[in-house]
Amino acid sequence: GELRAEKEERMEMERRWRECAETLERKQLEDEEQYSQLAAREEQLEQNLTTLRKEKFASQLEAESIISEKERELADAKNEYLTKEEKLREQISRLQNEIDTYSSGYEEVKRHHDTVVVGLKEELTKARRIRDENHSSLKRDMEEMKRDHEENISFYKEEVENLRSQLRV
Repeated sequence: GELRAEKEERMEMERRWRECAETLERKQLEDEEQYSQLAAREEQLEQNLTTLRKEKFASQLEAESIISEKERELADAKNEYLTKEEKLREQISRLQNEIDTYSSGYEEVKRHHDTVVVGLKEELTKARRIRDENHSSLKRDMEEMKRDHEENISFYKEEVENLRSQLRV
């Protein structure tokens, strides 16, 4: 029962570890996708800004206003990217800590399991030795009882013969 519980606990720890690893991998893929989208958005915004700078506007004031707006959008996009990147780094760090925690717990369970297995092997060896000793002892007792029985039979046969010979006389 204890081994089964330890085995189930170890399997649960391994399942949690796999879940953490899968979550980390999934988050990394999402991060890469978001980074790619933000990079494309940043590139698009920069292209738009470049395009707007190249075009001639009716008034310089209008052009500067549009450029300023696009620069704000670009700055906002960069800030959004940096914020998301920081949050993702925190999540990755937390998930890595969870993996480390589960790994150390798994090692502790494994050490305990190994100790129990060694103890059980010792108990099994001891039980086998006792069984062998009991078997040998029983065998000796049976042989002694057989000898006693044969001696008794011989003795009584002799007694019967003696009594018969006395009756004949």
